[in-house]
Amino acid sequence: MRKIIEDVLKFPLEEKRDLYYALQQDLNEDTILREDELTPEQWQEVNKRNNDVESGKAQFISKEQLVDYLNERRNANTN
Repeated sequence: MRKIIEDVLKFPLEEKRDLYYALQQDLNEDTILREDELTPEQWQEVNKRNNDVESGKAQFISKEQLVDYLNERRNANTN
């Protein structure tokens, strides 16, 4: 493996970029759920939530927004 890394580091910048994007795409494909990883009921819920987001009925929030919200709730419960 070390030899491969040493060889890749000698590539021209454009080839390094191509390799980077190819590896990134390959790694992202590994994180996508396969159909057999969830039950039909779970897929139904995933699809429902996706439709809610696409229709504007629901929206995503950032990690920071979630942390702030949870902290506010925790602090409200301690008062």
